[in-house]
Amino acid sequence: MRKFAQQLFIAVALLLHLPILAQDVSLEHQTFKTSRTASAPQIDGLLGDDTWKNDPSAFEGKFVQTSPDNGKASAFPTKVQIRYDDYAIYVAAKMYDSQPDSIQREMGFRDSGKNNADIFAIALDTYNKQQNAFLFMVSASGAQTDIYITPNNEDENWNAVWKSAVTIVDDGWIVEMEIPYMALRFPKKEVQTWGLTLHRVIKRTNEESFWNYLDPNVEGVVNQFGTLEGIEGIKPPLRLSLSPYVSGYYNIDEENDISEFTGTAGMDLKWGLNESFTLDMTLIPDFGQVRADNQILNLSAFEIQFDENRSFFTEGTELFDRGNMFYSRRVGKTFGDIDLNDNEETSSAPGEAPLINATKLSGRTSKGLGIGVFNAITDKTFATVKDTLTGETREVLVDPLTNFNALVLEQNLKNNSNIGFMNTNVYRGKDGKMANVSRVDFRFFDKENTYSIKGNLDITHIRDGDNETKTGYNAFLNGGKVSGKYQYVGWLNIESDKYDPNDMGFLRSNNEINLGGRFTYSKQEPFSIFNNMRINTGMERTVLYKPRVFTNMYGWVNFYTQFKNFWELEAWGEGIPVDSYDYFNPRADFEYFYLRRPSYNVGTWFSSDRRKKLAVSGHAWIWSRPSLDQFDNGFNIEPRMRFSNQFSTSFELNYNKIRKEQGFVDHVRDDDDNLQEVIYGVRNRHEFTNSLKANYAFTNKMGLNLRLRHYWGNVRYDSYHKLNKEGTLEDTSFQGFNDDGSSDYNTNFNAFNMELTFSWEFAPSSFLTAVWKNQIYTDDNNVDISFMENLDNTLSSYQLNSFSVKMIYFLDFQQAKRMIKKG
Repeated sequence: MRKFAQQLFIAVALLLHLPILAQDVSLEHQTFKTSRTASAPQIDGLLGDDTWKNDPSAFEGKFVQTSPDNGKASAFPTKVQIRYDDYAIYVAAKMYDSQPDSIQREMGFRDSGKNNADIFAIALDTYNKQQNAFLFMVSASGAQTDIYITPNNEDENWNAVWKSAVTIVDDGWIVEMEIPYMALRFPKKEVQTWGLTLHRVIKRTNEESFWNYLDPNVEGVVNQFGTLEGIEGIKPPLRLSLSPYVSGYYNIDEENDISEFTGTAGMDLKWGLNESFTLDMTLIPDFGQVRADNQILNLSAFEIQFDENRSFFTEGTELFDRGNMFYSRRVGKTFGDIDLNDNEETSSAPGEAPLINATKLSGRTSKGLGIGVFNAITDKTFATVKDTLTGETREVLVDPLTNFNALVLEQNLKNNSNIGFMNTNVYRGKDGKMANVSRVDFRFFDKENTYSIKGNLDITHIRDGDNETKTGYNAFLNGGKVSGKYQYVGWLNIESDKYDPNDMGFLRSNNEINLGGRFTYSKQEPFSIFNNMRINTGMERTVLYKPRVFTNMYGWVNFYTQFKNFWELEAWGEGIPVDSYDYFNPRADFEYFYLRRPSYNVGTWFSSDRRKKLAVSGHAWIWSRPSLDQFDNGFNIEPRMRFSNQFSTSFELNYNKIRKEQGFVDHVRDDDDNLQEVIYGVRNRHEFTNSLKANYAFTNKMGLNLRLRHYWGNVRYDSYHKLNKEGTLEDTSFQGFNDDGSSDYNTNFNAFNMELTFSWEFAPSSFLTAVWKNQIYTDDNNVDISFMENLDNTLSSYQLNSFSVKMIYFLDFQQAKRMIKKG
């Protein structure tokens, strides 16, 4: 009887909305008119407050889908109310649903918006410049996600302090939100006009819809927002918050037989200098709980770029994200080389340069001028050098006291366009290396956002410790059609031989000129068995800047589709159709090149329906260079299992097998250090990566996270050759083998990392975190070993264990002021 009554209630509720369900949705620009409330609602997800009962401006109707049925009305109506007072914006949304028991609500931690859960989100373009916006998202399980949207990306590391509550009801679910003005930046004006979009995800049908239609065929997101009107008489508040922390560590280093307790304390500060700009400072920062890097065996001539996991360097740095000029991992890296005399060896070397403090200032004026300033100071580092004959030791300065500085100016223009300037400077004292990089960039769109032209000019100026200087440049121009089903883009990039942004930026190689183009066709509307489809193809030609010689021609075609059962498929083909010339891997200042014969690569990727409890994705590829009988292949498989709304796991296995590879080994030099031979080796290598992740959420504020990764890289050399001036290999007298036939250069490398983290957000933006980290790194030449033997040897090797507890507490001036006023 109770079930029948519930079904009858739902049916009646939906019948009451029949006029709404029958009406067509509008694809035109929408306007939402809000009004002031006399009393703030209690954020409990119940909507019983007078704030919502006396609201004259509620929206109730259907959103417009972007997927799977682009441009069609959403399956169910949504009711949204927006009110405000002098402290915050308040949002109430009711997502009607005929199957409330089927609402997906996988539990997740903060910023887990991609979990298997229904979602409601609001995004606010507070300056109404159609380029940047603050997005606040709540899942049906109550998990919060906040994102700062920029023209270039979505900054998921941005965090704000706001409230939300969720309730599941008989005819859908309800979310209530309080977004304090301290979480936003907006102009100091009597009457506010903001850009607005409202977003809903129904996970069981994979439906995504928006209040104001966002056409996926149009370039940009914020430029397609609707408008929020009616906000008057609010003032930007004083934005001042402190986040003091205290942490303790117990470290066990088995290799050096060291165990020690350490502790530290420090503080982060956020201070809104005015309505537009915020000053962020960290004093005595502590990054000991940061996730370990995914180390690999790197045999290339190029540096590996690692992710930034330190929160201070990931949050609020969107203005600095310009052409890899700001690679924040440089801050805290040790740069210096160690000069050794005869019979000396390094007994200890710094792993990093300690960060003393860091400061960043960022914001955007009401006229659309964005300003960003970053400054950090790292301390001196020293290495200990030992004389192998006398046993005497000496300290060597590796890194002097170093200052890192960056300045960004960016002006928003009409039609989603902008122009910007950036300068970075690394200063190591008057006798140390100094690096200065300047950049001017622009992005122009036509009125319809159909065509664009983008470009930049970068100048680098380096002065080393001997007062020798070098100046280089990078110029880039890109233009074409960027909206619509058919898109095409062409580009030209020039990097001079002396262009070097790597003291604060990241560039794998310079001294190149690239000319290329790309054509894309996409269909976002469902047809046949497909939800959507995209095909793109292109080609790029590369020459050296100096000397001006051809190096490479590369072409590709890529196909992607999502089926109506929400499986996804991607396939690609890539090829180098002509002889190419590699001047980088010989590492001989462009005096030598390695001749690469034509090759091709094909592969495919798939993903099953991610809504299911068990979902699987993976890819497979093959590569071949027929002229040298070279054949490589690899695969990846990643099953993900959701045991309940609280507990989920994912496992990833990645395997690559490289056969008969001809790769750089070493240089042979004479007594005067003149290059005599460039040695290449014919080698076979493989890579295994096993990764396990598990999450258990006690609540959406408390949970456990396990991350375990084992990487195994193994390389075996079969023969050695010298590289001649024609780019091919010939015999050499180079001796790279031991008496037993094994190679001096055979390498067996392992990286094992495990992190078990308990996190509890016990108050808004206040966290208690406990972490156990275990790290093992091994490097030897034992390549004749099975996977299980290698794993057993790795786990039996010296380990570095770290047990840590950290508490950080958020103190906000506006919250304290409000509590005192209420009290």
